[in-house]
Formats: sequence, structure tokens, C-alpha cells
Amino acid sequence: MAIQAISNQIYEDYLQLRANNQQPPISHDEFVAALETWYEQFQTGECSLGYAAEQLGITQIDFIYLLDELGWNAANL
Repeated sequence: MAIQAISNQIYEDYLQLRANNQQPPISHDEFVAALETWYEQFQTGECSLGYAAEQLGITQIDFIYLLDELGWNAANL
């Protein structure tokens, strides 16, 4: 899955969400790789939205917010 460039603002928002959940920061490259992996698994039905969010260190609601920011589908139907 080719992923579009993730803006610094989206990355900064993600870091803030992680901080709110008392998770340590990760690099931009780690974020892109993790997002690509977990979003693809969610889209193919290999994991739930909640599980993908948990693996990213954020809540399910925060993951939906992040997907909305990216303009990505938050449903895998």
C-alpha cells in the first residue's frame, strides 16, 4: 500500500494524542510505518479499528480523528 506524505501537522497531532495517553513519542518514519501497517490490516479485516488504535498507542476515537484528518475511510466494509 503506497501511503501519501504525512504532514508535520498530522504527525504533531499524533504525538499529542500519544502524550495524552501517556505513550512515549516515536519518530515520523516509525509513525508512517506503523500507520501503514495497522491501517492496511484494519482495511483487510485482519484486525479491528480498536486493536489498530491500541497498537498505535492511541484510543479508538483518536484513531478515527486521525483517519478523518488524513481523509481515509474509518470503516472497512
